[in-house]
Amino acid sequence: MNFQDWDKIVFTKKPVNKTNKDRSILQNTKSQNESSQKMNKVDNETFTQKKLTLAFRKDLQKARLLSKISQKDLATKLNVKTQVITSYENGTCLTPTNGFITKLEKELKCKLPRLK
Repeated sequence: MNFQDWDKIVFTKKPVNKTNKDRSILQNTKSQNESSQKMNKVDNETFTQKKLTLAFRKDLQKARLLSKISQKDLATKLNVKTQVITSYENGTCLTPTNGFITKLEKELKCKLPRLK
């Protein structure tokens, strides 16, 4: 057992200078105040999210039914959950991206209205 080192090692903390500690606390509170002010600006802004139109929902459902594909089959072909297709047809979700609409069009072999 000549290869093992059995000497004790003691770890100690460096002494903390109170003035440096007070400065760091002040800097932290300043940065927290600034970040909270930025968050308040974001909270005061209003964002509008486009919802699905009735025409898109009906066209999607008609195209799926004309293709004789169930929601589950369409979801598996597009690699998404069944709930996604259901929510698009019910209008309970936010608008899909144009890329996703393109995937739907290719799978259903029809044109769907684009969302503006």
